[in-house]
Amino acid sequence: MNFSFKTGIYLVLATTIAMLVAIGGAYQLTVTERVDQANAEAQRQRIIAKLEELVSATETAESATLSYVVRASEQYLDELRKAAARSRVEIVYLAEFVAGNAEQQHRVTALDVAAKAMMDLRQQTIRLRQQQGTAAALSFISSDAYVANAREVDRLVDEMRREERYLAAERDERFAARTRQLTPFTAWSALMAIGLALFAAAVINRQREERRLAEARLREQEKQYRLVTGSVPAMIGYVDRRHRFQFHNHAIEEWLGLPAERIDSRHMAEVLGNDIYVTILPEIERALHGKRVEYERKRYAKDGSERYVAGTFIPDYDDAGRVNGFFVMIIDITGRKAAEEALRASEERWKFALEGAGDGVWDRNIRTGEVLYSKRYKAMLGFAEDEVENRREEWEKRIHPEDRPRVMADLQGYLDGDRPSYASEFRMLCKDGTWKWILSRGMVVSRDAGGEPLRMIGTHADISERVRQQEEITHINERLDLALQGSRLAIWDVDIAGGRIYLSDAWAEMLGDPPCETFTDAQALYKLVHPDDRERSATAFIAALKGTSPEYHVETRVRTRAGKWKWVLSHGQVVKRDAAGRALRITGTNADISARKEIERMKNEFIGVVSHELRTPLSSIVGSLGLLDGMTNLNAETKTLVRVARDNSQRLVRMINDILDVEKLDSDTLKIKLKPVELEALLRSSLLANQGYAEQYGVRLALTHSHGPAWVNANSDQLMQVMANLLSNAAKFSPRDARVEVRLERRHDAFRVSVIDPGPGIPEDFKPRVFDRFAQADSSTSRQRGGTGLGLAICKMIIDKLGGKIDFASTPGMGTTFYFELGALAQAAGEDKEERRAMRRS
Repeated sequence: MNFSFKTGIYLVLATTIAMLVAIGGAYQLTVTERVDQANAEAQRQRIIAKLEELVSATETAESATLSYVVRASEQYLDELRKAAARSRVEIVYLAEFVAGNAEQQHRVTALDVAAKAMMDLRQQTIRLRQQQGTAAALSFISSDAYVANAREVDRLVDEMRREERYLAAERDERFAARTRQLTPFTAWSALMAIGLALFAAAVINRQREERRLAEARLREQEKQYRLVTGSVPAMIGYVDRRHRFQFHNHAIEEWLGLPAERIDSRHMAEVLGNDIYVTILPEIERALHGKRVEYERKRYAKDGSERYVAGTFIPDYDDAGRVNGFFVMIIDITGRKAAEEALRASEERWKFALEGAGDGVWDRNIRTGEVLYSKRYKAMLGFAEDEVENRREEWEKRIHPEDRPRVMADLQGYLDGDRPSYASEFRMLCKDGTWKWILSRGMVVSRDAGGEPLRMIGTHADISERVRQQEEITHINERLDLALQGSRLAIWDVDIAGGRIYLSDAWAEMLGDPPCETFTDAQALYKLVHPDDRERSATAFIAALKGTSPEYHVETRVRTRAGKWKWVLSHGQVVKRDAAGRALRITGTNADISARKEIERMKNEFIGVVSHELRTPLSSIVGSLGLLDGMTNLNAETKTLVRVARDNSQRLVRMINDILDVEKLDSDTLKIKLKPVELEALLRSSLLANQGYAEQYGVRLALTHSHGPAWVNANSDQLMQVMANLLSNAAKFSPRDARVEVRLERRHDAFRVSVIDPGPGIPEDFKPRVFDRFAQADSSTSRQRGGTGLGLAICKMIIDKLGGKIDFASTPGMGTTFYFELGALAQAAGEDKEERRAMRRS
């Protein structure tokens, strides 16, 4: 016989009804016993309800504790306190309801102790969270003591439930026994009940067999499920409401590097670690509230490698619609992320390269007209990112009206395939109303099956500065052409590697030919140079190429087409060298200086005339006046007139000498020969030579500081002239009875000579012109004290030619210090003793 479960239930109900009919027919069953039976059952239901309330309060306290550990919010402490109060109330009720049952009283007492201990453990967890942080609190929750106490509470509750079920069954049994003791009147109903009970037992046995087979099938399905989940390349598991793993596949063990016993029934914080647990706790809570959760995270595998995972939490509902837990599926997406990152990096590098170079990027959908403009594109025109819409019209309307037809034609020609590429220069209107030159370039990157363009990307580059520079270069070239035409300069350009020389049309005019550009070589050009100038020209040219001279500067004579010689000044500079420093290109100018040379020749003739025809008679006049001044038969008035004439004649001679020196230094006709000079001896000789002049002004000269032997590469005569000019200036501008000091000091690799006077100092407005020719701070004072204004200019020219430097320091009313410096020479063992003796004799 094969009965369904529903049929079996009906049979059991029928049996129960038959038994009740039999019992109801028994006169021994009193109404009081029935009421007691009902009251006992009601009492049992109340105990079961209170146990459920206690379990609910315990779960609430557990959840509040865990939430506080993670989030540290005071609201969870309030929930914990309320749940604890509920637990105490329910235990009090339970103690009252089981007052007649010693075993249950004992269990309630034990349950009260366990609940209080559990509350103490939760309070300790709260303190750990407050004092040591989340990790310590979570670790404590996972401790054996904590878990054991929670299990003790669950065990006691389960025992009380079983005890109540047992007591109910026992009461039923006693009631049945009492029924069997009734009068034989109920025998027939009992026999009927037994028969039906046997029938029901057969049905139940059948159902048990079916359940056993179902469980076997379920185990087989679970085995297959584990096999399937184990072969899936994903981590799959199940987590209950208490955040504990109840199922997992082998992939989770592999990922975590943990055995199964370290995962099964363990808290997620213990399995995953506190740090990871805290980060995914919001997702866990959302899943336990019935929401499907998906997330992506960066994690570290057991080998320490960095991986990316995608997680999915799927809630699991019971028949009542409550969430029992959630299924977990974790997939390793490191490969996908790497591909996405590579693609993103490629796009970022592309955009960075373009925008790093200052370019804006645009991306146009040709069919829809939508255009994406980069931030740099908008900023280039002065707009914020939200001020330009993603439409083609935003570009078109800002193109200059004069440029728009050409730009549209360029773009359409490219799209139609008439042009191999798209590039166009035009003006665009900026936010501030100005126009900016833009170079737009682009290319089609996507086409449909018919070859029609779908997508085009490109860049905008700000070329305003380049356009401005091109315009400026054009203007400069125009001005340069005008200047060259006016100055008659000929430009030359030498390609060193190619051996070709270019000369502008002005060169042909210099040689007497019609204007035309000339291309020649070094040999042909060399033949035009005067034989006496060739070596000097070649030496200067080679020095410029090697870099030993910063530029090429030489004056040579070249032969014209008429056979005459013309002076030309060539000036040039190397403008390009290779990596090794070798010259590749040198360019410069040629200037016709024949007229200047003629003027210099005439000036030199004039200087010769002045030197011979003017200075010689003046020298005779000075000598004659000196003889007259020495005669004793002249009266006082005559002597005064003679001395005035002599002094003015001497002043005129000095002025002529200064002018001649300046011209000689200017024209390089004064050749200065350098040799080692000992400065201390030279200074002492200079002081002796100029002491008589200083005494005329009541001034003493003194060498106050000396370095000792100080050798420099110089010329004694020129240095004596410098010292004479400096000492005479210092004497003239010092008060009577003053002392002019001379100092010799070592300054690093040079010697400094200083002449210090206590005079009135140099006015601030005159300082920039101190070394100018004919410069005088106060012409009236100069006439009173004598001087041409050329002495300091001569000093500077001489020191410059000696490779030194000269300068001064002066404060009005505090005196003046003039000083010059010359490079030091190592003192030779055989000092120029003869020169030192000559210095002393002089």
